[in-house]
Amino acid sequence: MGEIRAAVAIWQQLTEEALPDHGVRDYLLNISSAVQEDADPQFDTAVTRWLQDLASRAFDEGNLTNDSFFALFCNLVWWVGGRLDGGGDHQQAKSIAQAIVDQVADILSPDHDGVLWARQIIAHQEGRLGNRALAFALNLEIADILASVYGEDHPLTRDARVDVTRWQSAASE
Repeated sequence: MGEIRAAVAIWQQLTEEALPDHGVRDYLLNISSAVQEDADPQFDTAVTRWLQDLASRAFDEGNLTNDSFFALFCNLVWWVGGRLDGGGDHQQAKSIAQAIVDQVADILSPDHDGVLWARQIIAHQEGRLGNRALAFALNLEIADILASVYGEDHPLTRDARVDVTRWQSAASE
């Protein structure tokens, strides 16, 4: 209904109350889809700071492989990068996502959905940085892995296929 600030306030309260339960992952995933429209830069900065604080706590507590905190880190990257098509800091978002992959891929496996999600975010940030051909190639690789591991109907596979199409057409421009 357009009440972004109210939605985020409720999201923050639910997340803080649920830490470190697995329900946090659902809260984090749901808010990302609910707040796609642009908010003002001050609001984005406040949400990003809050997510950075949560991420720091998760890192300090060694919870990097917990699904809830994996979703937290990916959401942090999403907000830092300006969400889907915002004007965020794409280089910083890519660096955070790459650090996630570097730290947990060997622990969880390179085919873990969270690792592939982080890799997909890296690919998206590459595209936003102007590296469209690389974004296309990375998304194609990720989509094929996701399809072989989780099937074509998995939400991440579908998202990756959308990005393959998006960056393929952008790369050919």
